Amino acid sequence: MLAKYLYRNILWRGLLQLSAFLLNILLARHFGAAISGDIFYLASIYSFMVLLLSLSLESGMTYYGVKNEVPAERLVNLSLLMSILSAALLWLLSYFFKVGENGLRPLFDAICISFVCGNLLSTYSNSLFTARKDFVLPNIIAITINCLLILVMPGNGIVAQTLANDSSYYNFYFYSFLVSGIFATIFFCIKYIRILTFRLPSADFLKKIFRYSLTAWIGNLIFFLVYRVDYFFVKKYCMADDLGNYIQVSRIAQLFFLLPTILAAVIFPLTASGNRKNMLRLLAVMSRVILFVYLLACILIGISGQWLFPFIFGDSFTKMHTAFLYLTPGILALSMSYCITAYNAGVNNLRVNLISAFIALLIIAGGNLALLGYYSINIAAAVSSLGYFALLAYVMIHVKKEYDGPLSDFFIGRPTDLATLKKILLNTIRPKSRQ
Repeated sequence: MLAKYLYRNILWRGLLQLSAFLLNILLARHFGAAISGDIFYLASIYSFMVLLLSLSLESGMTYYGVKNEVPAERLVNLSLLMSILSAALLWLLSYFFKVGENGLRPLFDAICISFVCGNLLSTYSNSLFTARKDFVLPNIIAITINCLLILVMPGNGIVAQTLANDSSYYNFYFYSFLVSGIFATIFFCIKYIRILTFRLPSADFLKKIFRYSLTAWIGNLIFFLVYRVDYFFVKKYCMADDLGNYIQVSRIAQLFFLLPTILAAVIFPLTASGNRKNMLRLLAVMSRVILFVYLLACILIGISGQWLFPFIFGDSFTKMHTAFLYLTPGILALSMSYCITAYNAGVNNLRVNLISAFIALLIIAGGNLALLGYYSINIAAAVSSLGYFALLAYVMIHVKKEYDGPLSDFFIGRPTDLATLKKILLNTIRPKSRQ
């Protein structure tokens, strides 16, 4: 049964990432590096607002949703209340931030409220779907929205006549997040709630949910800044097309992180079993496989990137190749760290993860500041790689305290690695037969 859930998660998340990547390519090709860079930069700012306002309550919702200790309709009401309060706060802030930078839109406006509240609704609803091991319906909703965005994009030759201009599509793109969040909430209620009440969780459970979520919230804030703080430096100290090129390199890197994220999910069943020796052996094998496969992929992209990136994204993305080469060591390091940080979370050692992320953030922010006199997107990529390496080194030092073999086990591949990984995964996700 668990194997079925894992495969469904991999399949539908893969399809969602594919639709998102295709949309990303078309946006980049149509709007070019400068304008698409501004769009994705604004989306990053709004994503940070989502993280701030969410308080990571989805973590607590998932935890108590799995345990069935809080009725689903009360968690839905909590998500609706948080989204409405966030919309009201942003609406009030809009009165104090009326002037946009360089004639651009104000920071707090209708598209901001739509993006933030839509993502809050989606995030909370997806956590409730996840608690019921339903990975299909929420992904179908998101994939459908992405496909519609692709179809109505100006200049694609399909239904371009439905939109007046690029400005209309710009609005439609940000409003689509609200549509997605509303539909995710509605379909969850239709599928899992028979009688909708308007009661919140009890005061006792509200305290438990917030206490559980706030710990995750602090970690998520730090990790978000680790991944995105370089955007702000590139935006301020580089040209507009530089920002567009750099964000696309960052998005390529995020594709590499998808597989480690999924693989890290199988660490938790082993953690629950209490057999740390098997978990550490799994970590070593996963790390070796990820490093080997991704190293080959990065080499291929490094060889072909000079013509591949402009071919895929358009002629204005000629600066991606060099920046990707500088970011490659960081991609490999951060990809390997995912499973190790999952192990730390599984053994309730979140402190190591938080410290490692904070060290990485200090290096990335400090490195960018120190090199402003020589600044470029290549410097930004190199500094990020250094920060990601520091994160990996810190978590590896602590894993070494428990691992009884050499650290080379995490780096040097073996011919039997794929077979070993398959065997461990199957034994992990298949229910054990009764003796």
